[in-house]
Amino acid sequence: MDMRWYVACTKKRREYKVEDLLKKEGFECFLPSVLHFHVQNEKNSPLFPGYLFVKLNSPSLLSSLSYRIPGLFGIVTFNGIAPEVPEEEIESLKKQIEEMERAEKEKHLFQPGEQVRIFLGLKGAGELRGVVLNTMPNQKRVKVLMDFLGRLVRTVVPYSDLQPVKEEFEKKEPIFKRRTRGKGRYLPGVGKRAFENKRHPL
Repeated sequence: MDMRWYVACTKKRREYKVEDLLKKEGFECFLPSVLHFHVQNEKNSPLFPGYLFVKLNSPSLLSSLSYRIPGLFGIVTFNGIAPEVPEEEIESLKKQIEEMERAEKEKHLFQPGEQVRIFLGLKGAGELRGVVLNTMPNQKRVKVLMDFLGRLVRTVVPYSDLQPVKEEFEKKEPIFKRRTRGKGRYLPGVGKRAFENKRHPL
């Protein structure tokens, strides 16, 4: 009997686990997912949460495995019939996912000379600034020149640890707020002049 693609229903957030267990049982699976790039993180997200495709010669085979595979609910049916998914639809979906991932990666391509923030991945460690020297897309790495402890250091950093530096013009409150009666007359004991007149022991 010919093998056909069917849609299996899973518990949400258990798609990858179910896929792994089905593969161990010898089933061919396809879990559509897209790789998203975030600062300090790269994450695969299911395109259809709670669903994956399984290739079977009979949909009843999967129903018998539902009790053995945690998170698997069974084959999706309509009026008791499990619809088949044509091979062409699966291949078309794979190509669409490739395009989506390519577009996602292009959002995060760094150019030589671009200023970046470098996140150390340590709580409380903050961030460093650097300049991109070269990119290594196949390895998901970027060569950067950064200022570390007063020295210029060349290093290789994962894409996920970088973020473009955007010029931000923020209005900041002055350190010393002016406190006047009007016409430039300062209130006694308030403002910058009061601070300058104070004597602080060394």
